[in-house]
Amino acid sequence: MYQGLNDRNVIMIDQLWQSSEDLECHLRSEDYLKMLLVVEMATEQPDIRFDTILSSAGVDTIEKARKVLRTKKADGF
Repeated sequence: MYQGLNDRNVIMIDQLWQSSEDLECHLRSEDYLKMLLVVEMATEQPDIRFDTILSSAGVDTIEKARKVLRTKKADGF
């Protein structure tokens, strides 16, 4: 959970789910219901978003990019 630096009324909750089914299960849980009850007490309508990531990569992405750079330098580009 993060709180805004310039606006203390802004919070962000960051959670990672393995699948959309796991997220939906969480949204139906009693724990999430408790959070919704707190959200309903907000003095302003909150902006609620669910951002998804289609894919992620690791160090192999860096290695691939650096290999292309080395190849271009070796070819005189």
